[in-house]
Amino acid sequence: MSFEERRRIDLYYVQNWSIWLDITILLKNCFVNIQKDN
Repeated sequence: MSFEERRRIDLYYVQNWSIWLDITILLKNCFVNIQKDN
C-alpha cells in the first residue's frame, strides 16, 4: 500500500468516524483472520 493510499484511507476514517464504522472494521478484520486460519 502506498503512502498516498494509506493517507487517503486515514483521512476518510477521520472524516467519517462513527461507532458503526469501527464495528464494521472490527468485524471485517475478524472475518479475514478466521479465513486466514483455514
